[in-house]
Amino acid sequence: MDDDQNRRDFDLLGFGKRFWIHLCVTLSVLVMTLGIWPQRVIGSYELTSFSQRSFASQLSSSYAALGDSYSSGQGNGSYYQGTNTPTDRCHRSPVAYGPELAAKYHVGSFSFVACSGAVTADLFASNHMYPSEPAQLTSLTTKTSAVTLTIGGNDVGFAQILAACVWGIGYGAPGCSHNPAVTEMVSYDLNALANLSPSCPTSNLPISKASSTPITSWLCVLLAIHEAAPNAVVDLVGYPQLFANFSDPTCQVGSLDGFYPLFVSSSDARWLNSVALEGMNDEKAAVAAAQKMGVPAIVTDVNQVFYTHRFCDSAKLFFHPLTLTTSFFGTVASPGSMHPNSDGVAAYVSAIEQSVAKR
Repeated sequence: MDDDQNRRDFDLLGFGKRFWIHLCVTLSVLVMTLGIWPQRVIGSYELTSFSQRSFASQLSSSYAALGDSYSSGQGNGSYYQGTNTPTDRCHRSPVAYGPELAAKYHVGSFSFVACSGAVTADLFASNHMYPSEPAQLTSLTTKTSAVTLTIGGNDVGFAQILAACVWGIGYGAPGCSHNPAVTEMVSYDLNALANLSPSCPTSNLPISKASSTPITSWLCVLLAIHEAAPNAVVDLVGYPQLFANFSDPTCQVGSLDGFYPLFVSSSDARWLNSVALEGMNDEKAAVAAAQKMGVPAIVTDVNQVFYTHRFCDSAKLFFHPLTLTTSFFGTVASPGSMHPNSDGVAAYVSAIEQSVAKR
């Protein structure tokens, strides 16, 4: 066989390989574009095919972790430089689900801007407590490929609610679930977060009764993130219920001055759990609405991984206990009180991985 014939055979063989490679790639793109992909159900919530296949793969490209103290790693120490000062207590810790995911998936570009105490307004403007912290959405670009966040807990008044519900010797009293000042505050703020109107005004927003800051609904938060990072999959991560369904009249949740026990009554615990459940369902509804509007959003319900690990539950506690200290200036709670400890952070990582397809 002459050299010309050899070259022709070689070229045909090369063409064949290239043809099949291009065909496989084209079919893969069509499958991904058309959503011909097995769906996965988490609890009673069905995730879209786009969500399943995209988040884990996009996480390794350019990932941004936004949100509040449940995302910053509050209470877990070793805070990054500049986030544990008198003028900035965002308390961003390496022991938080964002940094854990970034390390595990070898993220190429990681932006960690979650801040303890953050409210929805802090996504759009400088932090309402720490002005040196810019609006969290400014960390997003067209190159951002994945976003996670917990947000809304401080708009509803997480700290104020717990302060009203916890009691002990010489401190507080049970019955927050029957206190109109508490229940009406929670109802108003939660309804504002749950609003499913897509109009998303930038002014005349409802003002949180808990934080006195403007509230942006979860749906409008998702739409704003999508506008800032149009190529990113957005995971709206929920908050866990804090309490077991205990039969005793009270549940000890911590201590005052390291000695006096602090409690939550069974009726108040049930109400607090119901608030957490209502918020989780509202977040799911917001994500479903955003998906219908073309936003590649998913939701992570963490309750399953925290089950049996809540206060007064049967297994190891996944939260820091409540620690109150009295002083001349009043009673102060340890910043990490009732936030996920290192085991709780690992549970968050697991929940996020379970809500999307693994790499």
